[in-house]
Amino acid sequence: MNDDNLNKELTKREDEVLDYIIEGLNNKEIAEKLTITHHTSKAHVSSILHKFGVKSRTAAARIGLEMRNSTHHQDSKQP
Repeated sequence: MNDDNLNKELTKREDEVLDYIIEGLNNKEIAEKLTITHHTSKAHVSSILHKFGVKSRTAAARIGLEMRNSTHHQDSKQP
């Protein structure tokens, strides 16, 4: 995993796709949920993997969960 890649922002749509990856949905199921084509879903997943510098959906899901837990933890510290 390349830390430089983790600094790249996900688009709003990629963030939505990442939520579904974390839930364990496949590309076809993600496409149905977001009312996009299977091809577009696959492109978003590929982009997420590239930005995270990983080769698997499982690794992307793990990073996504870590990011969300970190953000949630930081938000809960705010007064």
